[in-house]
Amino acid sequence: MLDENLLREPADRGIRLVALSLIDRARTAGAALRHASHDLPEGAGKSDDALHDFRVAVRRLRSWIRAFKPWLREDVSRKRRKRLKAIADATNAIRDATVHLEWLRDEHRRLTAPQRAGYRLLESRLSAERASGVDPALEAANEFAAMADKLAKRFDVYCEPVETDEPPPRFGAVLAERVLEESESLRASLALIEGANDVDHAHRARIAAKRLRYVAEPVSSLVDADAMIEELKLLQDSLGSLHDVHLFSKELVKASDDPGPGVLHFAERLHARGAHAYADVKRHWLGDAAAPFFDRVRRVADDLTRRAGDVPHEQ
Repeated sequence: MLDENLLREPADRGIRLVALSLIDRARTAGAALRHASHDLPEGAGKSDDALHDFRVAVRRLRSWIRAFKPWLREDVSRKRRKRLKAIADATNAIRDATVHLEWLRDEHRRLTAPQRAGYRLLESRLSAERASGVDPALEAANEFAAMADKLAKRFDVYCEPVETDEPPPRFGAVLAERVLEESESLRASLALIEGANDVDHAHRARIAAKRLRYVAEPVSSLVDADAMIEELKLLQDSLGSLHDVHLFSKELVKASDDPGPGVLHFAERLHARGAHAYADVKRHWLGDAAAPFFDRVRRVADDLTRRAGDVPHEQ
């Protein structure tokens, strides 16, 4: 359990303690996914929850390693960072197909009899895509299990000079800097979004929101950052809906050789979903709307810095 004393630790130690906790969470989530392997093809039981938890756990770890690369560069080689990215990406296909299937099935009750032909076409296609993503996802969980112990051993030890002119920076102060840097990246990404069809900039903003959340989340309970985290989750949901609309639109294009009334219905509903998601982003995050949020981020960073200096450094 992480406590407030962590913020006053030397940065090297604090960064590694959080990294070790993130490895443990990802290891546990991967084991749960492997345990649910029989249910995964159909999404039965808790398999989808296990898939989600593993994806998020690996992404949290990757974001942490990325954010503190200057401190962890010697412990996590470029090759290992690429392996972690490949592990995370291996779950994309099954996740995307699962999300699209859930939305498609929610729409089923609104369909007329002629529209259900399009529904069957899309459901069959997405079910096949989900099935093809099962093995890569399980292989990713196995690969993470194989590398987790080695990665943890690298984080378990670090070197520090015995004699130095200045004490090492404290974890809370370094973390505050990273929170502010990630928040500025998010602010810049949001400023570039020009509309509901601005796929690239919306995607970059979604990634920036995740990175800020995953950097702040491990200590959110220590500095009253829960409200900030909840706002980031809402932003991720809205930008995630836009992202899923863009992806699902590609499925509709694949079915456009013989669209029929069902596929046309889904195209209209998908357009409405995207418009709603963008309206939410615009209302709460674009222009000056996000100013209160970024003020809150500044207060959280100031609190991190203050708490990092509560106790004089012992030499």
